[in-house]
Amino acid sequence: MSTDTTAIGNLNNETTNTRRVEPPVNVYVRIRPFIGDELARGESQNMLCIRDEKRIAVKLYPTATNNIRPAQTSYNEYEVTRIFDHNCTQQELFEQILEQPTDEIFTGSNWLLCTLGLTNSGKTHTMFGTPKDPGLIP
Repeated sequence: MSTDTTAIGNLNNETTNTRRVEPPVNVYVRIRPFIGDELARGESQNMLCIRDEKRIAVKLYPTATNNIRPAQTSYNEYEVTRIFDHNCTQQELFEQILEQPTDEIFTGSNWLLCTLGLTNSGKTHTMFGTPKDPGLIP
């Protein structure tokens, strides 16, 4: 049996004996609750469907390149390391994501923490929080 190693992980060439390898990158999704302005406007877009703690579906809307019939609902589904819903606290997020890597950083492990998202999606709140409820970076 020959096994190739790549930056993505180990790829086993035998289809009868495949194995999953731990991904080289952990991806976490945090879904923030609606904020005051959004609630005041009555926004309640149901664009995300959390299937379980690792799978999320994102609703697609018809566009010029995505010619799904308007009445038809379509989703792209993604699998990630962990999904945190709108009830997640800063403390829970820290304990689940950073507590172990913080210890590992002093033993020579390399890791990177970054946040991605649209404007007003909660990146700064997640990273810095508030004086009473600090974020991931104190």
